[in-house]
Amino acid sequence: MIQQSHLSANGIEEDEIDLRELFKILVRYKYFIVIFTLVVTFGAIVYVLLKTPIYEVKSNVQVGYIGETLIVEPDTLVKTLNLVFNVEDKPSAKNGSNRTLMSVEFGQ
Repeated sequence: MIQQSHLSANGIEEDEIDLRELFKILVRYKYFIVIFTLVVTFGAIVYVLLKTPIYEVKSNVQVGYIGETLIVEPDTLVKTLNLVFNVEDKPSAKNGSNRTLMSVEFGQ
């Protein structure tokens, strides 16, 4: 028994937890604790690796547009932002334009 009840000198019941007994129980069941932990961990790892993701995110950002309406020409917006944030205009060397295509995909 882990908890022991004792009556003190003034008649009040006191509850004690015997730490030695708790430690003995842990030592006695150490193999069960280790094996159980390993089995649950292994099962969780297998589940995570075999489960297919149920989410996918695709995004398309059009600079200068709200919905389908063009608010500001992209080139004008790029120049304004470069001035505001004090950034030099660096055209893309690949296609010779100021356009940048960024694609980010999450999941598998």
